[in-house]
Amino acid sequence: MTDRGGKRDAHSLVSLLLGKPAASAPVLPDEGPAPGGADAVKLEQLTRGMLAASEAVKAGSGAGAGAETRAGTNTDPEAKASATQGDIDREASELVDVYFTLEEPAERDALFDRLIALSSPIVTEFLRAMMEEDEDEHLRAAATGELARRGVPEAEAALEARLIEAEDAYFFAHALSVLAELRGPRFYDRVLTLWQEPERDADERREAMLTMETLDPARAMADFARFIDAQTDMRALADDQIEVAMLAFVRQGYRAGMPVLEALHARIGKAQLDPEERQELLEFVQEGMDLLALPDDGT
Repeated sequence: MTDRGGKRDAHSLVSLLLGKPAASAPVLPDEGPAPGGADAVKLEQLTRGMLAASEAVKAGSGAGAGAETRAGTNTDPEAKASATQGDIDREASELVDVYFTLEEPAERDALFDRLIALSSPIVTEFLRAMMEEDEDEHLRAAATGELARRGVPEAEAALEARLIEAEDAYFFAHALSVLAELRGPRFYDRVLTLWQEPERDADERREAMLTMETLDPARAMADFARFIDAQTDMRALADDQIEVAMLAFVRQGYRAGMPVLEALHARIGKAQLDPEERQELLEFVQEGMDLLALPDDGT
């Protein structure tokens, strides 16, 4: 849509508008190397922490089972909670064992989702080993995100590091999503700074803007409006970011953005540009204005 070397699709803003700002972590790809595989050395690396936790939990569960037998029909809530945790830990241990037998990425992803739904030290150790040792960077990212949700400081620090130097836009977006989920609106200023950093590429800026909209819609709309209003060089128009801002205006019903777009439209009309480029930009901004002018029901 925003490739300056080609024509814009007249309906591209409408189709993009159907998308919403991402508020959850990206889905793991369906393909990729198995996290454990048949490599015995890697299996040992991934499981060293889990085995220790698993043995400790099993020993504790055995003691708990004996106590439950001695107590007969124990109705004490703490005893029931202990028994329930023992069941969760046993399930976690069994799922970890199964995980390393799976070869299909889709099967591993489904089992991974089951594992992270369990609150167990075995799962935490599994995730920690995966974060530190797994060769698949997507799986490392998924494990890091879940550990951060579980309050592991090193995982949250690793996500912060991804914001500074991510391998690609996927990992930047993943780190943004998890940290926004954990920190809420107080994370807004940090994301605003990331968006304004000149070295950021188009994908990272887009993800930052969508996250800003998710964290604090009212503040984001005002910041986007100021950004558009500051666009004075029509030969270097940041049309990729203007597109994200216009779509956000429409999603949020931000009618206060209309005068800003009208002023931008007027500046483009007066700019010394190639006639074809000027017409293309005018149509681009007009399309955003037309969408924003629609009633809230979209009719």
